[in-house]
Amino acid sequence: MTQVRQKHVIFVGASRSVRETLDEIATQRGVVMHALGAMQDCHGRLVHEKGTLLVMELNGDTAAALHSMAEVKQRHPQVPVLAIVDRGDIPTTVQAMRAGATNCLEKPVNPKLVISAMNEVLDQTDTQPDDSAAPLTRMETTVLQYILQGRTNRQIAEALHRSPRTIEVHRRHIMRKLGASTIVDLVKAAAMMHLDARNDGGRQA
Repeated sequence: MTQVRQKHVIFVGASRSVRETLDEIATQRGVVMHALGAMQDCHGRLVHEKGTLLVMELNGDTAAALHSMAEVKQRHPQVPVLAIVDRGDIPTTVQAMRAGATNCLEKPVNPKLVISAMNEVLDQTDTQPDDSAAPLTRMETTVLQYILQGRTNRQIAEALHRSPRTIEVHRRHIMRKLGASTIVDLVKAAAMMHLDARNDGGRQA
């Protein structure tokens, strides 16, 4: 009889509402939860426990949290990290993905999305990204870089001397090509492409 390995979820810096949601989900899934007060407390636990997911809520001192996340990924590259960010906070989402987050979820936490994310990182950690998506044009890449900066369609249109309608069309094409339905999906796809928020001033045609 095959023995099923116990799964563990460690969360650091999670607010009470997020902890309660995670506790409820963990109970339903039979996952062992560990609430830690500081990131330095988790290193020993990450070494000894297999099948572990680290959950970090990015609030307060975001820069310090991102630094800690990057340190964890450097010391424990096999450990998936789920970052929880404020809704619409694209810059922090981009930085979290660069720091090594496997996935990002927006607050308020949606239990169904958390369950899906936990299933993905705990059960399918060997899944590789799909590289079959159609490549972006140079203009689409430029628009995506502006999106990653958190700019609106109108702001991007002004920067590129295009109409907002044109930028809206580009955005739809980008989302379709990258298989993204949300801005978090878009940030994840950009991270897989090793694309950052920098641009060349909109010289692409």
